[in-house]
Amino acid sequence: MLVQGLCDISRFDSTYSWNKDIVNKYYAFQGYQNNKMIFDSFLNAWKLEVYGRPETFAITNSTDYPFGTMPWEVFDDNCQEGNASYIVELNVNSCKQHEFNCGDGSCVDMNVRCDGDIDCPDKTGFAESLQYFLVHLFIPFFADEINCALFQVDESYIRESPPKVETVSLDDDRNKINVSLTIDILSILEISEVGGYVSLQTDLKLTW
Repeated sequence: MLVQGLCDISRFDSTYSWNKDIVNKYYAFQGYQNNKMIFDSFLNAWKLEVYGRPETFAITNSTDYPFGTMPWEVFDDNCQEGNASYIVELNVNSCKQHEFNCGDGSCVDMNVRCDGDIDCPDKTGFAESLQYFLVHLFIPFFADEINCALFQVDESYIRESPPKVETVSLDDDRNKINVSLTIDILSILEISEVGGYVSLQTDLKLTW
């Protein structure tokens, strides 16, 4: 299980596993180094703890398992100057490398990312929880279809500065730039015999 959103110098672990222990009627999770995630019945919230440092902890006001993106209040961690308390949105999920992490902590296969179909769960079944709704108000449940770009341009690419070649003469073909185009078909999304079209998911690359 992953906890994403912490800074690189945080005292909290980013990877946890289920150790089959039950604390306050909830399963506990053990960090890979020196942390644990438990439900604190006194605070009525989930808590991240650091062994040997009771002053360092983080809590989120959830009485259900804290999967998905939620605000956590963090105390005495290295991420804030002077180790002051702060609030940060952390995402708790168990997604694998080939899976896309939805806003609610569920996982879908990376192949369905940006395929035109909503694969992340919607709000059905969660609307009864006011807190859950408020926490996720600005986090789309159809996150797998958000920020989908037809082309991904490297940040170092300068549109106004085309590649330069050595000019031989105005009529010489050596002044031209060889541009290679490759198209990889990632998946066949739809074949319509009636409509006479094929819908493909492709990866297009231009190199020169």
